[in-house]
Amino acid sequence: MLLLFGAVGICALLYFRGATPDDNGNLFIVKSTPYPETQPTRATTANANTSIKATPATTPLISSSSSNNANTTVDNEQIKSDVSQRLNSWASAAQAINLDDFMGHYAPTVDYYNKRGASIGFVRADKQRAFTRYSAMQVTLSNVNVTVVPATNGERAAVVLDKEWNFSGAQDTSSGKVQQQLQLRKINGQWLITGERDLKVYYSR
Repeated sequence: MLLLFGAVGICALLYFRGATPDDNGNLFIVKSTPYPETQPTRATTANANTSIKATPATTPLISSSSSNNANTTVDNEQIKSDVSQRLNSWASAAQAINLDDFMGHYAPTVDYYNKRGASIGFVRADKQRAFTRYSAMQVTLSNVNVTVVPATNGERAAVVLDKEWNFSGAQDTSSGKVQQQLQLRKINGQWLITGERDLKVYYSR
């Protein structure tokens, strides 16, 4: 029995010598293996990423409707005045018998009487007959009615007017009066004739 108790005592002494104090100073724990480091769960990681995700600042944009309204604001009275001045210049070029200046009032293609999409060369050839035939040309425009074509951003106009002429040359004269319709379009900042036709003939001789 004495030998048995002695053996138990020796074992107990050896056991407590192998223990080390814990850092908190409250308990004695045999640290045969270190504590595993706590790993964040998948849910915790996802939340962390979400919390630091940058949100780009939203920049206010001008709505397309506001932009269109700004662009489509037109001054109809100013357009009518500009078109009327352009037509006076057109008539003055005819009276000056200046074919180049006169043709400078036409667009590259013109709906010319019964010919749609006539080239500027076709129109020039037709006008040239009068410019070479007569040495004096008087043109008077009256009852000019200019209408700005809707939904064209102020770039198209239709004109109805009365045109009276008196031409004279060495062998021939011509006079008459017609109600004429002209179509104009603003191209590169200039109002140019894109359509020309007669609506009514008052007289011709």
